[in-house]
Amino acid sequence: MTETQSKTLCVSVVFRGTRSERLCLTPSAVIAISADDTPEYNRRQAVSLSAERKEKLILFQRRKSTVQYLVLLAGGLLLAACTATNPIDTSAFTTFKHQSGTFSLQVPQAWKQYQADVPTESMAAFSEPDGRAELIGYAGLLDRRLNESEWQAIVAELIKALLQYPPDLQITNQQRQPDGAYTAALSFTRANAKRSGIAVFRAEPLALSGVILSGPEAGWADFQKAIQPSLDSFKVDPVYVQGTYFEPLDGEVSALAIPAGWAKQRAATSRKARSPNGQLQIVITQKAEEKLLTTSELAERGVRLGETILGQGALTSTEQLPDGRLKVLVDQGARTTIGYLDQKDGFVIGLFFETPTDRLADYQAIIDFMYSTYITGK
Repeated sequence: MTETQSKTLCVSVVFRGTRSERLCLTPSAVIAISADDTPEYNRRQAVSLSAERKEKLILFQRRKSTVQYLVLLAGGLLLAACTATNPIDTSAFTTFKHQSGTFSLQVPQAWKQYQADVPTESMAAFSEPDGRAELIGYAGLLDRRLNESEWQAIVAELIKALLQYPPDLQITNQQRQPDGAYTAALSFTRANAKRSGIAVFRAEPLALSGVILSGPEAGWADFQKAIQPSLDSFKVDPVYVQGTYFEPLDGEVSALAIPAGWAKQRAATSRKARSPNGQLQIVITQKAEEKLLTTSELAERGVRLGETILGQGALTSTEQLPDGRLKVLVDQGARTTIGYLDQKDGFVIGLFFETPTDRLADYQAIIDFMYSTYITGK
């Protein structure tokens, strides 16, 4: 069972039918988990589309048909540090690639490995054999450009969730680095042993990603230096982000890729989807029209088509795009709608993105990506 809260996605997981654990995976703006009994990852699902539409959308139809939940920091795996005094093994680095394909990094070959994912997030944890140190990698869908206060709040919540909420966790020295990375120093207790740590997070194209390293407080500087190649090697693959974290929104005569798991509504002539925080709404719709419309007529009909779903607004600009579609901008006061209009196969077809006016620029990257997947026609 799952429950989506305002900040954290928590999952009740049953191990071998006997033991239950509660795993809290994510920060704010998360989505529900989909899973079935088929042990196959990134399976391309069959979607009822024409051959042309299948060819263009195939990258975005790859969904996880099952989700393997591994409690990364529970069950005596990463929590049970022993009292060994030998040096922590940081030798023989080997390449790890997450089962979703979304990220990779170099890790010491002798360290234990665990991984898990949900439709728009992937994580992996690595533990030194004696449990005295751990490394966590994470990549999740980023639907907007974050302001500084959002960075601090979201990254802090991610760190807490990925470390399983140590009660004495201290997050200090939060800084923005010249290369754009967001870093923080960590201090907490794991299995009665004091630990130091570092977190490094970045905004990738369509992804928020990062690594968390922790180890014994005593000798922390030397350990961090020895393991630094692992942190430096962390890399997100944008192709797999696009192919894994998105799914089709399929209308009668149009389709595009949207983030997996976003809430959807179906109506007779439209499909709607909304981001978890409610700030971005996507609408695809159409209306029968046999007459060949002029550009001004298409703009007028298209705006009226959008208004039936999103409410009234004032048309502020039109732009003829190289692909033949008409782009319109509609001012609704506190909100703004970007529309893409087309006439094909006896329909006026509209794609609309509605956001708060003051955040339109923050959502532009994901809007541009979704539009790049948009196709129309029967």
